[in-house]
Amino acid sequence: MFTGIVKTTGKVLRVSRIKNGYQLVIKIDKAFGKAIPKGGSVSIDGVCLTRLNFSSKKLSGQARSTLAFELIDSTLKLTTLKSLKVGSRVNIEPAARLGEPLGGNFVSGHIDGIGVVHKVDNKANTRYLVIRIPRDLNYYLVPRGSVVVNGVSLTIVEV
Repeated sequence: MFTGIVKTTGKVLRVSRIKNGYQLVIKIDKAFGKAIPKGGSVSIDGVCLTRLNFSSKKLSGQARSTLAFELIDSTLKLTTLKSLKVGSRVNIEPAARLGEPLGGNFVSGHIDGIGVVHKVDNKANTRYLVIRIPRDLNYYLVPRGSVVVNGVSLTIVEV
């Protein structure tokens, strides 16, 4: 479970084909990466992924810390992760912990579909996004409900 409050960002270092899908490797802050247990859940651009590996090495005198994840074909089919390339920035949030303030919404990280930003409006210090979504998802969206866009929980104004 997540909150939709992004805690940090990372940079994609590698996306490579493996036996059952793809491996995604992201450069991450060392302290943040160490805090994610092996097998722990992490939201990457809103998608719940399981941490496979954490690595922290010095390369050419610079520390480099990474998190690795496995992406199966159904994850790629239902999410925007299939468009990630080396150098892409991603929003990252660790799983919510019992007893800690939530500060956002309850977010599962299980993706139901992909929307496309159609329009961005700035009105009175507020940014409004108009997002086109698959028609079959309309039923699940309600005004004052929430939706997650790249890991950020947003309030729905109008459906």
